[in-house]
Amino acid sequence: MVLHIVRFDIRVQLTEQLRCLDVRMESQVALVAELQDYFRRRAEVELDYSKNLDKLAKSLQLRHKEQRQKSKTVSENGQQ
Repeated sequence: MVLHIVRFDIRVQLTEQLRCLDVRMESQVALVAELQDYFRRRAEVELDYSKNLDKLAKSLQLRHKEQRQKSKTVSENGQQ
């Protein structure tokens, strides 16, 4: 009888521990899912940001190139 009670108590403890581990695992799985979503969205934002920076740099390069050509043309006309 005592052995039966001890086994039952151990089974109850193990069941409770398993329940606690399940709750913890579910919580951690939810956290990982949130982190995945965060990093996915952050990557999208950073990709958009890098594309916009690239466009900005190209437009400035084009403007600088055009102004150099205008300056060169003006200086060539002045030398003639």
